[in-house]
Amino acid sequence: ASSASAHGYISNPPSRQAQCAAGTVSCGAIKYEPQSVEGPKGLTSCSGGNSGFAELDDDSKGWSVTPVNRSQQFEWKLTARHSTSTWQYFVGGEKIAEFDDGGAQPGA
Repeated sequence: ASSASAHGYISNPPSRQAQCAAGTVSCGAIKYEPQSVEGPKGLTSCSGGNSGFAELDDDSKGWSVTPVNRSQQFEWKLTARHSTSTWQYFVGGEKIAEFDDGGAQPGA
């Protein structure tokens, strides 16, 4: 499986990466590199399968949870606008949406 080609994270509703960046939850060094969590397409773990980000997979950390609905909007904090083939969205381990970006670079 190929990796994503963008650096960033979902800021709203606040993802676990966003909560680390804001200091809402103590996550160690992830606070300074929330955009670096990356994994193969289709992987549903918050850490991206990277042991350096394993704290993101710890359900006992007291993460804020946001109820989502069928018309949920997601906002990204993009730190590097790389060309991206597809955007995949997972909630509770289930893929809820996929958007084909055709390798376009995200807007500013």
